[in-house]
Amino acid sequence: LITKKALEKSLEVFQACDLVILVLDGSGRLGKRDLFLLDKAKDKNVILVINKTDLAQRLNLKKVSDFGKVIVKMSALKSKGLKDLETAVYRLVYKKGVERENIIFLSHYQRQILEKVKLGLSRVRKFLEEGRTIDFINMELKICLDDLGRLSGEVFSEEILESIFSNFCIGK
Repeated sequence: LITKKALEKSLEVFQACDLVILVLDGSGRLGKRDLFLLDKAKDKNVILVINKTDLAQRLNLKKVSDFGKVIVKMSALKSKGLKDLETAVYRLVYKKGVERENIIFLSHYQRQILEKVKLGLSRVRKFLEEGRTIDFINMELKICLDDLGRLSGEVFSEEILESIFSNFCIGK
């Protein structure tokens, strides 16, 4: 059940992404999972990374090159090819395909806060439609503003202070 949920979540993220970096083991043959992922990635901006180039190569590059994607050979163990991967990412992100203005990198914490703010604003809209008093609306808007303040660092809540004092030893 957990594996199925993880696979569903992975496919959901995979479908929404703008760039896929698919790492294949160059020392092995293509397996069912590899072929499945290659098929899913066929309509995406993909960088195929052939890893383990420091070992004897058993991967059939012809099958991989049929996908017409950018191929980078590297050895993570020997730290070879990392610059080529960086260059490939740069070219795909900045030079074609993915628009720079649309790129937003969010941490899990930031994403959670923005989801919470979105729900809060939905409640505000609902309160307005229901004709609730201004007190309900103001309270919900205050919570949203406080959450946004946490993102920008403007709000230093009790929750953050408690986290600091419980996780770090601060001299007296």
